[in-house]
Amino acid sequence: VLSTSMATVMNPFNLEHPDYKDQVAAWSKMEDLYMGSDAVKGKGQEYLYPTVTEESEMAKAGVGTQKSTTYSRRLKWSVFFNGVSRLTRYAMGHVFRVPPKFEGDELPRFDEISRDCDLMGTPLASFIRAEADRSYVMGHCLVMVDFPNMSGVDSRSVQKIVNPRPFLVLVDPREIINWSISRSLDGTYEFDWVVHRYSLWESAGPGESHTLVVYYKVWKKDGWELWKVVAQSESDDLNKLNPVLHSEGNNPLGQVPYVTFYSNFIRPMVSLPPLTEAADINVNHYNVFSALLQGLRHHLNPLFVTIGTQDTVVKRDADSGLALPRNGDAKYVETTGNGLKIGLETSDRIAMEMWEAGMRSS
Repeated sequence: VLSTSMATVMNPFNLEHPDYKDQVAAWSKMEDLYMGSDAVKGKGQEYLYPTVTEESEMAKAGVGTQKSTTYSRRLKWSVFFNGVSRLTRYAMGHVFRVPPKFEGDELPRFDEISRDCDLMGTPLASFIRAEADRSYVMGHCLVMVDFPNMSGVDSRSVQKIVNPRPFLVLVDPREIINWSISRSLDGTYEFDWVVHRYSLWESAGPGESHTLVVYYKVWKKDGWELWKVVAQSESDDLNKLNPVLHSEGNNPLGQVPYVTFYSNFIRPMVSLPPLTEAADINVNHYNVFSALLQGLRHHLNPLFVTIGTQDTVVKRDADSGLALPRNGDAKYVETTGNGLKIGLETSDRIAMEMWEAGMRSS
């Protein structure tokens, strides 16, 4: 299906599902706000909007807004209040007030899996909490049930010593770029096939440079294939790179081993992040609070003005003075603080609205 429907591009596995394209921008936004200050400030004007003065400065200079001296200074001094992360931790704290209880302890090796469910030492209870956290932020996420690849191990005695077992993999929804879903006989939805895209920086050795390798794991009900492309940088067009088959194998389960967990179900593989409204208010708060801090800096640095003289450069230190005409004067001009008071009240009100929006979504 993949090769026939995507024959017009060099890399058919990079084709993205229409529902994926519709959601990826919202996922990126939720991830940035969840990660906090570095991620948000790193996106510049995507979250901290330039003022009219800053846009005018940029236009006169003929450079991008983030090259504006005034904007760059405001961005550097800005403070992002991470409401999305706080609301997520609050919600997860309520959901997991009591540790989860599991049924199925009679299954083979269940105790071992409950202590280390992903072969990286993560207890099953911690894994489920991470899954719920990711689903709450993104709207949904996936869990893959995988099995160590023993295709290169021919000796049954060696396999017996290794004693492989299934393990779980938490999958970000941004990694599942294409899929086909149908209803099974019992009415539930199941995948016909899935394309799982992920990337790794790889190197041939300690003295070698790293190369970005993008993998496409194509799961079908009867087997799987792992394709890869080698990119020179993250900006390379993956559609123009030829994929190479890395490995392949059978699928003894008879079904695609991905399960989707939703926090706000719309339709299969489509969801709405519960904190969408709170996230928009969080961005609004970021801009209002940035303006408030800018006003506070002006308030703490009063403007020095002279009356009756045209001098624009004035030396003011212990060994110098200012010569003024008979009717001249010099003053510091300070703001009254009313504007700062209004700004602070507005910031507090927006923060409360963000919190209420998050509570409504919990």
